[in-house]
Amino acid sequence: MYGFSYQGYAQLLAAGADTHEPFALKAIAPAMAPWHARETWATENGALRLRGALGWATQIAAESARRAGDAEAFAQLMAESATLNTRAPCQARPAYMDLLRKYSHYERWLDTPAEDPYWAKISPASKVTVIAKRNLPTMILGGWYDTHLASTLATYEALRSLSTSDIYLRIGPWQHFPWD
Repeated sequence: MYGFSYQGYAQLLAAGADTHEPFALKAIAPAMAPWHARETWATENGALRLRGALGWATQIAAESARRAGDAEAFAQLMAESATLNTRAPCQARPAYMDLLRKYSHYERWLDTPAEDPYWAKISPASKVTVIAKRNLPTMILGGWYDTHLASTLATYEALRSLSTSDIYLRIGPWQHFPWD
């Protein structure tokens, strides 16, 4: 499996799946992916990463509305996404919060305390022993200017210390977007 950002996160979760079924996954290459869902994705030093969290949730909500056939909600969320300016003062609970609540994880991220088991459940870091036991050859990619650099390094260090497979790390002069 290969993937960037959320797709990299999905690879790590797949590799950490607690299953007794035959495991077909043979290698992973997560790029710029979250490792600790709360500490390095939703928040930084306990503060909400408003720009990333709200932007991501708005995109997810729009796609979820589209898939649900809710054309009105899709149109509104796409319009909100196009005009979202988190570099200017903005509300953590915007006027379209009801749509975020219905179609995304955003409210849960805002309201779930740090110690809640929810965060471990959605964090690849909590599945590190399962991932390492699989001994998957792993290429971890990161960017020096990426918002997930801390996750990239934590993923590498955790897997390198526990896995007997080849674990590679490549970091370049990239940011999260645009990743060219």
